[in-house]
Amino acid sequence: MPHRALSATEPTFTTGEAAAILTLAGGFGGGAVSKRAMDSLVDKRLLPAKVVRRRTGRRALTSLGVALAGAELALRRDLPVTSLRKRVYQKIAAGEAAPGRVAAADAVMIDIGGPVARVEAALDEYERLMAEIEADPGVQHGEPVLRGTRVTVYTIAALVEAETPPAEILRHYPSLSARQVEAARVYAQAHPRRGRPALPGEGQVVLRISLDELGTP
Repeated sequence: MPHRALSATEPTFTTGEAAAILTLAGGFGGGAVSKRAMDSLVDKRLLPAKVVRRRTGRRALTSLGVALAGAELALRRDLPVTSLRKRVYQKIAAGEAAPGRVAAADAVMIDIGGPVARVEAALDEYERLMAEIEADPGVQHGEPVLRGTRVTVYTIAALVEAETPPAEILRHYPSLSARQVEAARVYAQAHPRRGRPALPGEGQVVLRISLDELGTP
Protein backbone atom coordinates (compact mmCIF):
# COMPACT_ATOMS: atom_id res chain seq x y z
CA MET A 1 0.00 0.00 0.00
CA PRO A 2 1.58 3.34 -1.01
CA HIS A 3 2.10 5.93 1.71
CA ARG A 4 0.16 9.18 1.79
CA ALA A 5 1.63 12.23 0.07
CA LEU A 6 3.19 14.62 2.56
CA SER A 7 1.90 18.17 2.34
CA ALA A 8 3.21 21.56 3.51
CA THR A 9 -0.35 22.88 3.60
CA GLU A 10 -3.07 20.37 4.56
CA PRO A 11 -4.04 18.35 6.52
CA THR A 12 -2.88 19.53 9.93
CA PHE A 13 -2.29 17.77 13.23
CA THR A 14 -2.12 19.35 16.67
CA THR A 15 1.17 18.97 18.52
CA GLY A 16 -0.50 16.31 20.68
CA GLU A 17 -1.55 14.37 17.58
CA ALA A 18 1.95 14.81 16.11
CA ALA A 19 3.47 13.35 19.28
CA ALA A 20 1.16 10.31 19.06
CA ILE A 21 2.05 9.79 15.39
CA LEU A 22 5.79 9.96 16.07
CA THR A 23 5.36 7.51 18.96
CA LEU A 24 3.70 5.12 16.51
CA ALA A 25 6.61 5.62 14.10
CA GLY A 26 9.15 4.58 16.75
CA GLY A 27 12.88 5.04 16.62
CA PHE A 28 12.85 8.55 18.10
CA GLY A 29 14.45 8.01 21.49
CA GLY A 30 13.03 4.59 22.34
CA GLY A 31 9.90 5.77 24.12
CA ALA A 32 6.81 7.88 23.76
CA VAL A 33 7.24 11.28 22.13
CA SER A 34 5.64 14.01 24.23
CA LYS A 35 3.47 16.94 23.26
CA ARG A 36 5.97 19.10 25.14
CA ALA A 37 8.72 17.96 22.77
CA MET A 38 6.59 18.97 19.79
CA ASP A 39 5.76 22.35 21.34
CA SER A 40 9.47 22.89 21.95
CA LEU A 41 10.29 22.35 18.27
CA VAL A 42 7.73 25.01 17.39
CA ASP A 43 8.85 27.42 20.13
CA LYS A 44 12.50 27.16 19.09
CA ARG A 45 11.56 27.62 15.42
CA LEU A 46 13.41 24.48 14.40
CA LEU A 47 10.75 23.73 11.78
CA PRO A 48 9.96 25.93 8.77
CA ALA A 49 7.16 28.43 9.35
CA LYS A 50 5.42 27.02 6.28
CA VAL A 51 4.60 23.75 8.06
CA VAL A 52 3.35 25.31 11.31
CA ARG A 53 -0.33 26.25 11.62
CA ARG A 54 -2.98 27.06 14.20
CA ARG A 55 -6.05 24.82 14.45
CA THR A 56 -8.96 25.84 16.64
CA GLY A 57 -6.62 28.05 18.63
CA ARG A 58 -3.97 25.36 19.06
CA ARG A 59 -0.61 24.96 17.40
CA ALA A 60 -0.54 22.34 14.68
CA LEU A 61 1.77 20.87 12.06
CA THR A 62 1.05 19.85 8.50
CA SER A 63 1.75 16.24 7.54
CA LEU A 64 5.11 17.38 6.13
CA GLY A 65 5.73 19.22 9.39
CA VAL A 66 5.17 16.00 11.36
CA ALA A 67 7.66 14.21 9.10
CA LEU A 68 10.25 16.97 9.54
CA ALA A 69 9.69 16.87 13.31
CA GLY A 70 10.52 13.17 13.20
CA ALA A 71 13.65 13.88 11.18
CA GLU A 72 14.69 16.51 13.73
CA LEU A 73 14.29 14.11 16.64
CA ALA A 74 16.28 11.46 14.77
CA LEU A 75 19.12 13.69 13.58
CA ARG A 76 19.86 16.23 16.27
CA ARG A 77 22.16 13.99 18.32
CA ASP A 78 24.21 12.77 15.37
CA LEU A 79 24.29 16.14 13.62
CA PRO A 80 24.55 18.86 16.30
CA VAL A 81 24.88 21.74 13.80
CA THR A 82 21.36 23.13 14.02
CA SER A 83 21.76 25.55 11.10
CA LEU A 84 22.53 22.68 8.71
CA ARG A 85 19.48 20.70 9.78
CA LYS A 86 17.23 23.74 9.48
CA ARG A 87 18.58 24.47 6.00
CA VAL A 88 17.55 21.00 4.84
CA TYR A 89 14.05 21.38 6.33
CA GLN A 90 13.64 24.77 4.64
CA LYS A 91 14.61 23.32 1.26
CA ILE A 92 12.08 20.50 1.59
CA ALA A 93 9.26 22.78 2.81
CA ALA A 94 9.93 25.18 -0.08
CA GLY A 95 9.73 22.33 -2.60
CA GLU A 96 13.42 22.70 -3.53
CA ALA A 97 14.23 19.13 -2.49
CA ALA A 98 12.42 15.87 -1.78
CA PRO A 99 12.91 14.00 1.50
CA GLY A 100 15.99 11.82 1.14
CA ARG A 101 19.60 12.88 0.69
CA VAL A 102 19.60 16.66 0.69
CA ALA A 103 22.56 19.05 0.40
CA ALA A 104 22.92 21.14 3.56
CA ALA A 105 26.19 22.81 2.47
CA ASP A 106 29.08 22.22 0.10
CA ALA A 107 30.03 18.55 0.41
CA VAL A 108 27.53 18.08 3.25
CA MET A 109 24.59 15.78 2.53
CA ILE A 110 21.94 14.92 5.10
CA ASP A 111 19.84 11.80 4.63
CA ILE A 112 16.40 12.10 6.24
CA GLY A 113 14.72 9.51 4.04
CA GLY A 114 14.56 6.82 6.75
CA PRO A 115 12.86 8.91 9.46
CA VAL A 116 10.46 10.44 6.98
CA ALA A 117 9.44 7.03 5.60
CA ARG A 118 8.66 5.82 9.13
CA VAL A 119 6.51 8.88 9.76
CA GLU A 120 4.65 8.39 6.46
CA ALA A 121 3.74 4.84 7.50
CA ALA A 122 2.75 6.05 10.98
CA LEU A 123 0.45 8.70 9.50
CA ASP A 124 -1.38 5.96 7.61
CA GLU A 125 -1.62 3.81 10.74
CA TYR A 126 -2.83 6.75 12.83
CA GLU A 127 -5.72 7.39 10.43
CA ARG A 128 -6.69 3.70 10.46
CA LEU A 129 -6.70 3.66 14.27
CA MET A 130 -8.74 6.87 14.50
CA ALA A 131 -11.35 5.25 12.25
CA GLU A 132 -12.06 2.94 15.22
CA ILE A 133 -13.37 5.91 17.25
CA GLU A 134 -16.58 7.87 16.95
CA ALA A 135 -18.51 10.50 18.89
CA ASP A 136 -22.30 10.77 18.87
CA PRO A 137 -24.23 13.19 21.10
CA GLY A 138 -26.72 10.39 21.70
CA VAL A 139 -24.12 7.92 22.97
CA GLN A 140 -22.37 8.40 26.33
CA HIS A 141 -23.19 12.13 26.25
CA GLY A 142 -21.00 12.67 23.20
CA GLU A 143 -17.85 11.19 24.76
CA PRO A 144 -15.59 9.50 22.18
CA VAL A 145 -16.35 5.78 22.12
CA LEU A 146 -14.91 2.80 20.31
CA ARG A 147 -16.86 2.25 17.12
CA GLY A 148 -19.81 -0.11 17.39
CA THR A 149 -19.73 -0.07 21.21
CA ARG A 150 -20.67 2.19 24.10
CA VAL A 151 -17.25 1.84 25.70
CA THR A 152 -15.57 5.21 26.17
CA VAL A 153 -12.08 5.73 24.83
CA TYR A 154 -10.74 7.22 28.07
CA THR A 155 -12.01 4.28 30.13
CA ILE A 156 -9.83 1.91 28.11
CA ALA A 157 -6.92 4.35 27.86
CA ALA A 158 -6.82 4.67 31.66
CA LEU A 159 -6.53 0.89 31.97
CA VAL A 160 -3.73 0.79 29.41
CA GLU A 161 -1.89 3.56 31.24
CA ALA A 162 -2.28 1.61 34.48
CA GLU A 163 -0.50 -1.30 32.70
CA THR A 164 -3.52 -3.57 32.77
CA PRO A 165 -2.68 -6.53 30.48
CA PRO A 166 -4.52 -6.32 27.13
CA ALA A 167 -5.90 -9.83 27.64
CA GLU A 168 -7.47 -8.70 30.91
CA ILE A 169 -9.05 -5.65 29.27
CA LEU A 170 -10.48 -7.80 26.48
CA ARG A 171 -11.81 -10.34 28.98
CA HIS A 172 -13.82 -7.66 30.74
CA TYR A 173 -14.80 -5.88 27.51
CA PRO A 174 -15.59 -8.72 25.09
CA SER A 175 -17.12 -6.34 22.55
CA LEU A 176 -13.68 -4.82 21.87
CA SER A 177 -10.81 -5.93 19.65
CA ALA A 178 -7.11 -5.64 20.40
CA ARG A 179 -6.91 -3.00 17.68
CA GLN A 180 -9.56 -0.90 19.43
CA VAL A 181 -7.58 -1.07 22.67
CA GLU A 182 -4.57 0.29 20.79
CA ALA A 183 -6.76 2.97 19.18
CA ALA A 184 -7.89 4.11 22.63
CA ARG A 185 -4.29 4.38 23.82
CA VAL A 186 -3.22 6.42 20.81
CA TYR A 187 -6.28 8.68 20.92
CA ALA A 188 -5.71 9.47 24.59
CA GLN A 189 -2.09 10.39 23.91
CA ALA A 190 -3.13 12.63 21.02
CA HIS A 191 -6.01 14.21 22.98
CA PRO A 192 -5.03 14.15 26.66
CA ARG A 193 -7.67 15.18 29.16
CA ARG A 194 -6.81 17.94 31.57
CA GLY A 195 -6.03 16.59 35.00
CA ARG A 196 -5.41 12.98 35.83
CA PRO A 197 -7.77 10.98 38.03
CA ALA A 198 -6.07 9.12 40.84
CA LEU A 199 -6.17 5.35 40.98
CA PRO A 200 -8.06 3.82 43.94
CA GLY A 201 -4.84 2.64 45.59
CA GLU A 202 -1.15 2.42 44.89
CA GLY A 203 -0.36 -0.55 42.67
CA GLN A 204 -4.04 -1.45 42.46
CA VAL A 205 -6.08 -1.51 39.25
CA VAL A 206 -9.85 -1.56 39.41
CA LEU A 207 -11.98 -2.33 36.37
CA ARG A 208 -15.18 -0.36 36.62
CA ILE A 209 -17.50 -1.90 34.07
CA SER A 210 -20.95 -0.54 33.58
CA LEU A 211 -23.77 -2.47 31.91
CA ASP A 212 -24.09 0.46 29.53
CA GLU A 213 -20.46 0.14 28.38
CA LEU A 214 -20.80 -3.60 27.95
CA GLY A 215 -23.87 -3.05 25.80
CA THR A 216 -26.05 -5.18 28.06
CA PRO A 217 -29.75 -4.44 27.52
